[in-house]
Amino acid sequence: TSLSGASGLFKKINDNLLTGNLVAEISTNLTEDGTNALNEWLEEGAGTYTLTIRPASASEKLISGNPVSQAMIRFNGADRVIIDGSSGGSGKYLRFRNENTMLSLFTMINGACFDTIRHCHIESNCLHTLTGTIFISTSTAATGNSFNAIMHNSIHDRTDLTGIPYAAIYASGTSGKENVSNTIAYN
Repeated sequence: TSLSGASGLFKKINDNLLTGNLVAEISTNLTEDGTNALNEWLEEGAGTYTLTIRPASASEKLISGNPVSQAMIRFNGADRVIIDGSSGGSGKYLRFRNENTMLSLFTMINGACFDTIRHCHIESNCLHTLTGTIFISTSTAATGNSFNAIMHNSIHDRTDLTGIPYAAIYASGTSGKENVSNTIAYN
């Protein structure tokens, strides 16, 4: 199973609707190919639901991949996604590793808002000068990619190879649809 693979969690969410908050616990290492972005999902009921991705226990899980054409993990207009690498409120037990040197690991695009990435190890040797390990990108939505939080992470080069990424976090945006009020702290 995977998050972004052909039959992974993102595909299942994209093809269905949420009727409440969803918690996905990672209990084993995952290999990601970036096939599916997480799109803005459909909701039934009260709405404004969250998706929380977290470790199932206080042992480290590696989420790695070598995507071919797009970022390994993409939030394409998806709102209220929480990736929390802590277990019971402490530690960092999710390690994300991008093996592609020209693509970002995480991309927020097309109105991805109120998303959070916290308490994770995030590794990449992305050398592209117009992206970063985490890329807050352009938007077709009037809101831009806004009100996101990237906090309390360890963002660095890959621990299994030598090399230095061009940028840990890179933000671009779209004129008239600016990315605003994003919090980047304690990384």
